[in-house]
Amino acid sequence: MGKTIKRIKIGAFILIIIQLVLIAAFCVLYFNKLFHVDTYSKPAYIVLAATILIFIDSLFVWIFALRIASLRQKTDLHAAEVIGSDIQEAYNFAMIGLAVTNDKDIIIWTNDLFKNRHIDIIDVNIFDWNKDLLPLKDNDNPDTTVKIIVNSRNYEAKFLAEAGLWIFKDITDFESVFAYSKEQAPVVGILAIDNYDDVVRGDDDFNDIVTKVKNVIFNYAKEYGILLRRMKDDSYTMVCNFDSFSRMKDDHFSIIDKVRQVSSKEEIPLTLSIGLARDFPDVIKLNELAAAALDIAMSRGGDQVVVSVFGSEMEFYGGKTEAQEKRNRVKIRVLADSLISLIKNSSNVLIMGHTEMDMDSLGACLGVKSICNRLEKPALIVVDLKYTETKARSTITTSFGKSELDELIVNSSEALSEVNPDTLLIVVDVHIPSMVMAPKLLERCSKVVVIDHHRRAEEYIENPFSIISMLPLLQLAN
Repeated sequence: MGKTIKRIKIGAFILIIIQLVLIAAFCVLYFNKLFHVDTYSKPAYIVLAATILIFIDSLFVWIFALRIASLRQKTDLHAAEVIGSDIQEAYNFAMIGLAVTNDKDIIIWTNDLFKNRHIDIIDVNIFDWNKDLLPLKDNDNPDTTVKIIVNSRNYEAKFLAEAGLWIFKDITDFESVFAYSKEQAPVVGILAIDNYDDVVRGDDDFNDIVTKVKNVIFNYAKEYGILLRRMKDDSYTMVCNFDSFSRMKDDHFSIIDKVRQVSSKEEIPLTLSIGLARDFPDVIKLNELAAAALDIAMSRGGDQVVVSVFGSEMEFYGGKTEAQEKRNRVKIRVLADSLISLIKNSSNVLIMGHTEMDMDSLGACLGVKSICNRLEKPALIVVDLKYTETKARSTITTSFGKSELDELIVNSSEALSEVNPDTLLIVVDVHIPSMVMAPKLLERCSKVVVIDHHRRAEEYIENPFSIISMLPLLQLAN
C-alpha cells in the first residue's frame, strides 16, 4: 500500500509540473506575440482549456480516492483472513490496537481501533509518531513493554519484530483505578506532644500554650483531611489517605515548624513527635509500624516526623531542635539506683564502647569502671587497640602500666571467656549493634545496659528483657 501511494504521489507531481509548463509556455507566447498566439487566443478557447485542466485534475483525484479505498478494503480483507473476523472483534472488545510497519518503520496498516479513534498514522514513521516507542526498537526481549499516552488515553505497547507487528493495549481504565487506589491507600500515624508532662501540672489541661498547640494540630488536620482521635492527653491517632500524606510531605510537614514557633519563647517548649506508616493494606500492621516509628522519633529527641514505609528504610523529616533533657531528680535517682542494683547483682561487669574508640568513648568506659570499683565489683573494659583512634590508643598505653592494663582492659576474643549467666555488659557512647567494639558479646550476655547521648537510629540494640530509659539515652535491660 505504501509503494502504491508513493507512485500516486509521483504521478500527481508530474501532472502538476506538466500543467505548470504548459501554462508558462502559453504565457510566454501570448505576451511576446509569438507565432500569432495572441490572435488565436480568444476568451472562449482559454475558458475551454481551463475547463479541460480542471476536469483532468478532478479525474485524477477521483481515481486516487478509489485506488486508496480499494487498497484499504483489500488490506482489511487480508487482515480478516489472517486473524479471523471473530478475533478482530475480540481485539475491538479488549481495546487492542494493531499496527504493522515495514523495514523502514513506516506504518502500512492499522486495525479498526485506530480508525475509530481518529488516529490516522498510515504512511507515518512510527517513531516520528511517538518517540516513547524507541526503547522497543532492536530489543531482543519480546516481553518488553512501554507505556505511552495518545489523545489523553494510556496504552501499553509491545513489538513483535519478526512480524513487524505493534500491539497497543488500552489501559486507561486500569491506570485510573490504580491511581485512585494509590491516592486512597491508608496511612496511619501517631502524634505525641513532647514535654507535655513538664508543661502541664496536675489536671491543668487548659494551659495557654497547650491550647495554642492543640489548635495548630486541629487546624492542620482539618486542612489536610486527617482524622484525629485522642489516645491520651498528649497523643492522638492519625488516619488519612496517601493523597493527604503526599500533600503533607510536599509541605515538608510544616506542622512541626508551626508548633515550634508557637512555643519557642516558653521555658520548656512544646514540640511534636509523629510516627507514620504506609504502603501496607492491613491497618493493624500499619498501627504497629507507626508506633515503632514514633518510638524512633522520640528517642532521637522529638520535634520530627518518622515515616515507616513497609519493606523500605524509614524516612526522617524535621529534627531541628536539640533534645530537651528531662531533669526530674526523682527519675534520675530511680534510674541510677537501678543501674547500681544491676551492677551489685552481677558477678562481673564488661564495659565497651564503639569500634574506632575515641576519647569520648574511652572517658565513658573509664567513668563506668570507676563506679564498678567504688562498688567493689570486678570490671574490665573491652578494647581492641588496633580498632581505637590514635589519640585514645596513646592515652591508654602511656597513662597505665602493664600491670594496670591487665586489670583494666581485655580484648574482644578474651572477653568472651569472661561471660557467665550473671555477667553484666554495659555499652557506652553507642547504641547501634554493628558499631560496638565486640558485637558477639551482645549475643552472649543476657543482661545489657546502654548509655548513649546520640539520637536513636533505625538500628539499635534490642533485648527481650525490660528497658528503662532516660536522657542522655540510658537503657537498662535485665
